[in-house]
Amino acid sequence: MTPTNLLFNVVAGPGALLRYRKAGRLGGPLIRLLIMGTVPGVVVGTVIRVFAVPGPRVFRLLIAVLLLPLGQWLWLRTLRPASGRLTTRPSPRATTVLAMAVGVAGGIYGIGGGSLLGPILVGRGVPVATVASAALASTFVTSVVGAATYALLSLLTSAG
Repeated sequence: MTPTNLLFNVVAGPGALLRYRKAGRLGGPLIRLLIMGTVPGVVVGTVIRVFAVPGPRVFRLLIAVLLLPLGQWLWLRTLRPASGRLTTRPSPRATTVLAMAVGVAGGIYGIGGGSLLGPILVGRGVPVATVASAALASTFVTSVVGAATYALLSLLTSAG
């Protein structure tokens, strides 16, 4: 099931990416930072999913450990908005490290990662208009690489 989610992103993403490109909103440093992090991350996450977390019990526990803190942070941000305090944007290095962590989660969970990156980056002060195209581009590239990695691993593990 996990690679199926990635494959859906590969099929569903190009239309929106073309619209962003036509509008001149596809490009920039954020897209490069996200892809530099999520691509190696999704490969690592896929390997972890296939070899270390093949069963549903450990998978569910791992996903809960990854998603519960994000959900709590978003909930707290909703209850206490950042209107009174300055929200600083993450540095390029922090953005790439965040993207890599999201890539690992995406490889394990079978998502491209944009649904995780978007709220975090917006919550840290990056404009939604900037995040939307970058997260979608990252999700598309990460999904292609993740689906290909799952396909390659299925060939290698079934041959042995």
